[in-house]
Amino acid sequence: MSFPFSVVRGGLRDALPLTLTIDTPYQTVGGTPTYKITGAPPNASIFWSSYKDGQATAEHNVDYGHKTEANGTASITPSAAWTDDFKGTWIKEIIVQDANGTAYRGVVQFVVSPAATSAPPGATPTPSGGFAELFNRSLFELGGWNVTVGQVGLAGLAYWFLKKK
Repeated sequence: MSFPFSVVRGGLRDALPLTLTIDTPYQTVGGTPTYKITGAPPNASIFWSSYKDGQATAEHNVDYGHKTEANGTASITPSAAWTDDFKGTWIKEIIVQDANGTAYRGVVQFVVSPAATSAPPGATPTPSGGFAELFNRSLFELGGWNVTVGQVGLAGLAYWFLKKK
């Protein structure tokens, strides 16, 4: 599906940017997410796209009939819970299109992990995810890009080395 629109950059759009968030960036199998949209045009259509583990899914600019409220917000909770098939790193992208055909983009990244299991009494918990998961954990979005723990750490390390000279 293609749309006759372009993504807006500049002007009032920068003063009130559209944001897409999820209730927690650490989703678990059996749970259901809640997505929140703010700063969007009022009563606008929402189109969804998904990427799992760096690959596009079959969901590309899909219209589920979602619309923003009169104040430019929306809270959307899908009816189905995460299953084992959804485990991985996800990026959800929305295109919000107003009545004039102008489009606004929002992106959120999150991880779907296995549901926690109960350990037998006296068992010592084992950490999961490891360094790679921590290193790639998203801290915040800046200019449409997710900034990760690793990027901040590397920037700090580079600053420290440069300051020593």
